[in-house]
Amino acid sequence: MHPFIGQGTAQWPPNTCVPHLYLLPDRHDPANAGFFDLARRHRTILTGFTDLLTPVQEPWLHATVQMVTDPHTPPLGEPVMGELITHLRSRLEPLPEFTLQAAPHVGRYGPGLDLAPDDDFDQLVEVTGTALDTVLGRARASYRTGPPHITTGYCHTNGDSGPVASALRACRPSRAELVFSQVALVMVTQDADRHTYQWEPPLALFDLQGAAR
Repeated sequence: MHPFIGQGTAQWPPNTCVPHLYLLPDRHDPANAGFFDLARRHRTILTGFTDLLTPVQEPWLHATVQMVTDPHTPPLGEPVMGELITHLRSRLEPLPEFTLQAAPHVGRYGPGLDLAPDDDFDQLVEVTGTALDTVLGRARASYRTGPPHITTGYCHTNGDSGPVASALRACRPSRAELVFSQVALVMVTQDADRHTYQWEPPLALFDLQGAAR
């Protein structure tokens, strides 16, 4: 594994807040109990590897749908942010909630939970990307979303990922379902010293209210 901040992604300027669209696991949905149990067991395992990585605490688990603007660009003004929220709401609320399956994965920059299948998530990425293009144009972030996943630990020191992967594979049951019913617009801060990402309460929540498939 290699450090995420500095190698997997750029270090942000100090005191920067960057708007993101996240899927946040709902702790209050009984259907997600198995996921939170899996995440808790993974976090317990990862505390044995803090010489290599920083485990992600439960409140900061998320799946990134979009980075809205780049960290080095000026913040969006209230009128533009309001227009963006209106566009996102009109495009997201007709979509239905959906269920993904989480399974362990260890990548180049740390461990996570891979989410599958991709179709519903990819639709969110497409719909939100269209809204960002419409409102922000070239001002939208250059970042483009990869396959759906939830990071459970950020690597901070170069090291062998093998023992981490082996420990997570041995954690049974190894998979869990996760229901997503909201998309959150949040202002995210990066702590490069502690190797964490956090955010304030969402600027907006978009309920996925469409008919079930």
